[in-house]
Amino acid sequence: MSSETFLLLGILLFAAITVIALLSYYFPIHPLTHKHIRHRTTISGIRDVLERTRDSQLQTRATANQALEHAFGLHPDISTFVSGDRETNDAFRRHAYRLISNSTFVELADIARQAVDTTLANYVGDIPYAELIQVATFRFVVCGLLVPGTTPDELGHTHVREATRLITAIWLLSKQSSANTTYLRNQLKDHLDALFPADPSIIQLESLNPIWETFWRVVAPLFAQLRLGGSRLEDTRNAFEDFLELPTTAQFHALRCNNTAPSAKYASLEALRAWSPVSRIKRQHTTTHESRLTRWFWLPTWLARRITSVETTVDVADIEAAHRSEYWAVPLPSTSSTGPGPATVGVVPPDPNVYDPSRFLLEPQRAADVLAFGHGPLQCIAARWAPLAIGLMVGALLDRINDVESRLVPASGAGTNSPGGGASRDPKGWEGWRVVKLQQREQRPFGAGAASPRGV
Repeated sequence: MSSETFLLLGILLFAAITVIALLSYYFPIHPLTHKHIRHRTTISGIRDVLERTRDSQLQTRATANQALEHAFGLHPDISTFVSGDRETNDAFRRHAYRLISNSTFVELADIARQAVDTTLANYVGDIPYAELIQVATFRFVVCGLLVPGTTPDELGHTHVREATRLITAIWLLSKQSSANTTYLRNQLKDHLDALFPADPSIIQLESLNPIWETFWRVVAPLFAQLRLGGSRLEDTRNAFEDFLELPTTAQFHALRCNNTAPSAKYASLEALRAWSPVSRIKRQHTTTHESRLTRWFWLPTWLARRITSVETTVDVADIEAAHRSEYWAVPLPSTSSTGPGPATVGVVPPDPNVYDPSRFLLEPQRAADVLAFGHGPLQCIAARWAPLAIGLMVGALLDRINDVESRLVPASGAGTNSPGGGASRDPKGWEGWRVVKLQQREQRPFGAGAASPRGV
């Protein structure tokens, strides 16, 4: 081949690269993207997704939570939920353990009563049910966990009500990728600052959001189910009321009626199964693949980057689907009892779509299959604390909204088997539900005396 031919080929190659460069400049070539979504709807499949190493889990969780980071303005240097950093996670875990150890369950029982009393006293006339539960549980979480030493009646009603409304609104908007929540976030900050003007930073959204958001979404349907469940759930109501009066772990675990009726623990676990506060957990990871052209030809770096292939895999651990799957309707192969309840052989478990705590009385080993708090290295730190806290809060609601002083009235046409429909995730599901005050209870003082409310 003559030198003229080589020169011609060189000129053509240079021209081709120049044309590609100009085209990519004026008509940018984006990397080829492939997205795979893998739904895991079985207990074993969800465990497989969530059992990976902590570093891997932190990174994939942070990637999946980008919408939450944007909506609430969370910063990766502070919030472990949007950070892949192990040190940030360690700091959060240490802080969370300190919070959980701040109050005894005897103190939490008193706070639960005061939270409900204060909330009921702040309304005149009928009270929207979801709002009442949100406000009362907010007071409980703040006073019983986040800011010990604060009493529920110190928290100004308007600021608490608006804070709960704004958090819920921002959470719902986080599902929309293009939503701008800056204005709502600024409003939320103003109300939280007004609750604690001496130390506005005392309540951090990084701690408040994951606790309160999940807490009220279990308490609302559980209390509604118990209050409207009639004689079928009488023993379960009694279990929660007795636990409120004697708030010890022994009482929480105690079976009733000669071991034939479920404990408050089983009743709380069944609520977490039936109305899991977290419906799905996502783990997202990305892999970049170089184009084969870069193996065959030398290409400038700026051009090679533009023809790479990016593969995104999203593992969706569908906890809600797993909790209501046919797995719960089929007897376990081995029915040897692992708890104080009776062992049963060939028992037919209750319908998975029905709230029935007896499923754990019949097959205690199923308690380990409730994945409402996740699984593996990033399982919720409050997994042991939360069921007891739910029991105390529901016990206080049963004690105060008792058809004598006040009554829960469902929306017209609402069923009692699964109250509120999808309301455990959206307050709109409780539209029409209300609490009617029948007579005024004299509010109990908290501790040495009631303090002046913060804010209005």
